[in-house]
Amino acid sequence: SLIDGAADTHLEYGFVRAIMQTYSNAQDELVQVEIYEMRDAAAAYGIYTFHAGDEAKPTDIGDEGVLGEYYVMFWKGAFFVMISGSESDAAQEAILTQAAQSIASKLQGDGQRPPLAEQFFHLSDAPMAVKYLKGAIGLFNLSQFDGNVINGFEEGASVEYGTFDVVLLRYASEQDAAKNFEQASRAYSANANVTNFSAQANAFSFENSEGTLVRGEQMQAFFCLISGKTAQDAAAFCQVIVALELAPQ
Repeated sequence: SLIDGAADTHLEYGFVRAIMQTYSNAQDELVQVEIYEMRDAAAAYGIYTFHAGDEAKPTDIGDEGVLGEYYVMFWKGAFFVMISGSESDAAQEAILTQAAQSIASKLQGDGQRPPLAEQFFHLSDAPMAVKYLKGAIGLFNLSQFDGNVINGFEEGASVEYGTFDVVLLRYASEQDAAKNFEQASRAYSANANVTNFSAQANAFSFENSEGTLVRGEQMQAFFCLISGKTAQDAAAFCQVIVALELAPQ
């Protein structure tokens, strides 16, 4: 099927159905169109961030889009669209862009980024690097953290932010966050590749096999995971977002 090879990832985000069509012109230049209907706008945004390259150029198509060397992708409402070509010249870029604009105009509905991802988007100095997570598969593929150890969350967001990488996960309750925090703390303390493990109330830290500092901190119903040289700065980053998420609307 169309999602073979990435089926588990698409299903984790909320896949409903998909269609694909390949077109060619008189010069035998090929354009492939893939349209994915997801469960809701958050699911469409999530799978878009999973696929969108950090180096792609933002483009004003749909609710949000990017233009790569051989492709255009965007999300609009509950739909995620990828359009790819066989060339990387300006003429092909114009064809891909025109096709994307035409498809976007025909798709119903508009969407907004999930609030957690929105906070990351505005606080990050590299908004294209923000990834929205809905489960352990996305976490494993989009961060260095093991989805077998850290799981059970309802949503999350990750970003490479200067001198550190940060993942913030939201759980259904403070109790659920505490349970997974304790599970992760035990797993890392017993890991032979971990050195200098230290645990405090609601926080742990260690150095991984590459000598990178890693810190985990529970913040009410949130679990913040940090790696990099300036872990304390990253903890403050998480604290700001958690405060915004918990503030009365």
